[in-house]
Amino acid sequence: MNPARGPIAPHAPGPWPKRARLRVRSEFLLLQARGRRFTGPLFALLVLPRTEGPARIGLTVSRKVGNAVVRNRVRRRLREAFRRRWATLPPVDLVCIVRSAAADASWDDLVREVDRLVGALARKHA
Repeated sequence: MNPARGPIAPHAPGPWPKRARLRVRSEFLLLQARGRRFTGPLFALLVLPRTEGPARIGLTVSRKVGNAVVRNRVRRRLREAFRRRWATLPPVDLVCIVRSAAADASWDDLVREVDRLVGALARKHA
């Protein structure tokens, strides 16, 4: 564990396990319709509580963010930032809607924003 970065998720590094991902369009639409919104300058989180199971995360990165290379880089960075915080998340489904400002953000800016919004989420669900 790196004290500056917080607890590392309990699963092995690598791709997200299927149980930790939102994968179906209807799940994304449900969060869009019923989810609570937490916003920041780099992205917005839509959150819907779950009754059981671990937190599940979905990422939405539109073409407004940049070309495919930029979108994939932002997606990889956010996936890693959330992976590091996954163990601290309450049982919720969340969708991260990335804003165009995230394309120019540094790794530290992304991690700081994830920490801030995940902290706000944890306070609301505590």
